[in-house]
Amino acid sequence: SLREALVLTNTCEINKITAGTLLVLGNLFLLLGNRKEMVDMVPPASRLAKKMPDIQLQLWALSLLKDMYAPEGSSAEASVVTTELTTLHQQLMHEQFSAAQKPEHALVEVNTNLYICEYQSIYL
Repeated sequence: SLREALVLTNTCEINKITAGTLLVLGNLFLLLGNRKEMVDMVPPASRLAKKMPDIQLQLWALSLLKDMYAPEGSSAEASVVTTELTTLHQQLMHEQFSAAQKPEHALVEVNTNLYICEYQSIYL
């Protein structure tokens, strides 16, 4: 029903906000050199991000995990995270390339060019 869909959407949004907040905190703790707090924030955020279809959030989580494991040298965890990060990045690049090849993408370019022409004629 519509009500169930709304509840599910709200849950997904709350999870996304929670994961994003944990990643911001993890990033801050990384910059401050507070490894203990970073370890408390980033892995839960990464687990939460993996449950969502937001590739950018997943990339951010994986890159922070990679930074978290970097001081330990070439650990097994770092290797797994690097592989996941590479795979996800390749998937994102493939999706962007595929989207650019679709006819709908040409409409975006036409609309952007029209906007630029209008802006130039008005303000320049």
